[in-house]
Amino acid sequence: MQITKLEILGFGKFRNFSLDFSSKCNVIYGENEAGKSTLHSFIQAMLYGIPSAPSKKEEFFRYLPFSKNGMSHASPTVPTENAQFGGILYFHYQNEDYRISRDFSNGGEAKIYRMSCQKTIANPDLFLEEVLSSFSLESFKNTVSIRQLKSTTEREMVKELQSIFSNTEHSGNININPSNAISLLEEEERRLKEHIYFQAEKEYNSLLGEAKKRAKKSR
Repeated sequence: MQITKLEILGFGKFRNFSLDFSSKCNVIYGENEAGKSTLHSFIQAMLYGIPSAPSKKEEFFRYLPFSKNGMSHASPTVPTENAQFGGILYFHYQNEDYRISRDFSNGGEAKIYRMSCQKTIANPDLFLEEVLSSFSLESFKNTVSIRQLKSTTEREMVKELQSIFSNTEHSGNININPSNAISLLEEEERRLKEHIYFQAEKEYNSLLGEAKKRAKKSR
């Protein structure tokens, strides 16, 4: 996957902002508060969305589009009403160009288009999982995308690595969780037993009815 362009309709301090990326190395630099971290967060949000859980609501409000009415303490940064909250991210994947759009003020669901035919991808979440090679948000934040002054591994990443190592040790495959696999097999066993018992009971009742009919005829 290669990100080729971003268009921000509204995200933090950015409104109606676009940025093209080179196919080579890209360096984004600027003064403090210039918006470098916001661009970083926008790319992450476009790929993974913004958490909607109550405990994560601060992330949602942190990136609401805002405007600055001067730089004094008397006129602080304030949210911009009726501003679009979201944008578009363009990327190249397996010789095809795509664009993903999200409207965070309306759920933030991903909409992905294949540019060559302008058709919508039917299952965007599943497609994104394929594009990102099953990288979770925590994996992304701790490997591919490391924020400034944050080179330590987060607790969630430690748990994820422990899970991966455990899965590999027990199954030989990082994508196979033995505990989940056992749970699925137990559920399948229960379902099969119910089916077998149902069929056996049905056959038993049928044979019993046939036996009763023959018993009546022999009298």
